[in-house]
Amino acid sequence: MAWVYWKENRAYLYERIGGKTKCVKALGVITPGEAKTERITWMADHGKGDFAVLDMSMEVVWEKYMEYLVVEEYSPKTIKCAEECVYPFVRTMSKLSELIKDRIKAWDVVLQGWTFKRKGVPVRLSKETRAHRLRAISAFCRWATDVQGYFEESPFKVAIPEQRKDAGRALQGNEALSVLENWPNKPNRRTTPELLALSKLFFQIVFFGGTRVEELLGKSDESPGGTFGNLDRDNLILKLAKTKAGESREIALPKPIMDLIPQGVGPMFYGKISYTCLSNHLKKACQAAGVTGRFRVHDGRVTCASEWSRKNGRPKAAMNQFGWKTEKMALHYDKVATKERVAMAQNITYT
Repeated sequence: MAWVYWKENRAYLYERIGGKTKCVKALGVITPGEAKTERITWMADHGKGDFAVLDMSMEVVWEKYMEYLVVEEYSPKTIKCAEECVYPFVRTMSKLSELIKDRIKAWDVVLQGWTFKRKGVPVRLSKETRAHRLRAISAFCRWATDVQGYFEESPFKVAIPEQRKDAGRALQGNEALSVLENWPNKPNRRTTPELLALSKLFFQIVFFGGTRVEELLGKSDESPGGTFGNLDRDNLILKLAKTKAGESREIALPKPIMDLIPQGVGPMFYGKISYTCLSNHLKKACQAAGVTGRFRVHDGRVTCASEWSRKNGRPKAAMNQFGWKTEKMALHYDKVATKERVAMAQNITYT
């Protein structure tokens, strides 16, 4: 068996030899179609027909997928999602040839009847949780098709439930300020005053700078997120060494927020606070502020993007601040709350 692996826009042909994965040919900068042709030609020259690929053990395929996620530096959260949402499905099959659309549809039926116990009471998966798991399986199928070339087209043909209407929510200005003003400040057996102060600082930077969670929080020693060494206090800039696009980016911050950041060395948040802790503190702050409904950690960025759109009308500036490649993303993140639209409607008087 052989497959194509992409690294820095270059294609490489890999094969599993003697239980080890080895690069057997560098294909260079070519299109996915050309890479697929090269792979098939190489396999034919070496007596390895496509039947060998479909006969591959699903455990081997799974190992390759996990290796891909690690090498491509996907976040720990994404890797954990794959382990929790995709692997339970993968382990129901012994060979790659069993990964067909009917098998995936049957798994969706399983998810619809899946129950777990909450406080001793059997509860079914919510529509959102089911959609989350199906999206993870869809991503696995896209990898198997587009990256590995195992299939001509993705076997994933299941309709994913519609996303929640309050996904990607943006708070209005007074709500965002109220959340920060009502940040929890009483330590308990699970948290300390230092963690409470650190989580508040994290969201102050996100609410006013619009960083992605992992860009600021960090995910590894090689990608520690925001660091004290990358703060330019004179010019009110936080430089993010590695962002989602793999490039560095400079985040402009208001002076009052920059003044809140203490002096230090090394990572500002990595290794000091977890995503779960940030999420728990945010939830408590929202409850204390009277903000009801779903509001995720990532929605701090959405909130900042919407406020930026209200106050700053230059799309190029927003693209630079938030790391967007197109103006379309600026529109995507401009979430207008219902109350705000009601207020806007009052301006339509035709006078």
